[in-house]
Order: sequence, then C-alpha cells, then structure tokens
Amino acid sequence: MLDSLASMMLDLLKSIGVGRLIAFVLILFVIVQISRRLSILGDHERLAVFHDGRFLKFRGPGLVFSILGPKQEITERMSLGAVGTLVSDDVGRFGSVHVPVEHEEDLALGSNIQITKFDEQAAIVEESSKSAVRRCPKCGHEFV
Repeated sequence: MLDSLASMMLDLLKSIGVGRLIAFVLILFVIVQISRRLSILGDHERLAVFHDGRFLKFRGPGLVFSILGPKQEITERMSLGAVGTLVSDDVGRFGSVHVPVEHEEDLALGSNIQITKFDEQAAIVEESSKSAVRRCPKCGHEFV
C-alpha cells in the first residue's frame, strides 16, 4: 500500500516537474503569510498597534496590512463601545491592553470608561454610565 502510494507520488512529481512544484509551494507560502497580516475593519473598529510593547497608533478603518520584519507589529482589535478601566489620567485598560485615552471631564482612577471615538494617537472615552446611547458621527444613527 505504502509502496504504491510512494510510486504514485514519484510519478506525479516527475510529470509536474520539480521547478513547478517548488514555485507552487513558494507562492502558497507567500499567500498564507500575506493573508495572516491583512485585517478588514469596519467603521466602528480600529487596530491598536504596538511596537516592543509600547502603543504606537490606531489604524483603520478599512483594509489594514501589518508590517513583517524584525520588529513585527502586535495588534489588538478595538471597537467603539468597548468598556475598560481608567488606569491613569491618560491610560485606559481594555481587555489585556493599555492604550492612551483622552477625556473631557474629570474621571476618578479605576472608573469604568467606554470608547466613544478614535483619534490616531488616543481613544476618546467617557464614563460608561453616561454613554448608554451614542450617535454615529457620519449618519447620526444610535448605538446602544
């Protein structure tokens, strides 16, 4: 059984050609690597980008490609309405990540916050009890 399978594989390899097989495997590898780095984000989502554990910026919405290389980007998907905790005056914790935040009113440390908008360098937040209903800045429909 194994001998017949091995002989079938050798016949297939001879008919295709080694060069074509290697090219096919390389192309398949490149496609898989690129698809792992692509993200499609909706209007209400952003990617928080980190280099060496430090926040760099928010990316999105739309088609986002993360950089490959010696300093790979670590990304975390964030969404409008995400609830977190205010860790310091300008840093909030959402899930397992800490991102810079901006807020208009005075908030106590440890209070629950909710993302209402995104800036490139910070998430705009307000106290989560006050943000039960939010309006979309583009079309005006309500988020719950």
